[in-house]
Amino acid sequence: MSFPEARARLDDAVFKRFGEDATYVSRVGQTIENVRVIRKEPDEDPRFGDSRVIMPTCRLRVRRSQVRDLGENDRFILIEDGAEIEILVTGDPMLNARRTIWTTGVERLDVSR
Repeated sequence: MSFPEARARLDDAVFKRFGEDATYVSRVGQTIENVRVIRKEPDEDPRFGDSRVIMPTCRLRVRRSQVRDLGENDRFILIEDGAEIEILVTGDPMLNARRTIWTTGVERLDVSR
């Protein structure tokens, strides 16, 4: 097995184990179901002089093999605690060095508005 094949199998295993199913909705209305995504929600700790502000952030990883053209204002629909939530891609998604995995900032949409 070649290194690229081994790396692809490793990525598949990571997304299978740590990912969750989502529905992708592009900014032009294209829908793809059963896309595996990995959400990370670390807090940022920016400093302003002597003050500290803790801000929640959310990052999303998705395989390029499932979403070829990820862009700002695309959305993902996930199930959380039995309810549908919608998250919006913000900023400019970036590909990893092998150009196989997108990483992007996202924000949760308030669907009650």
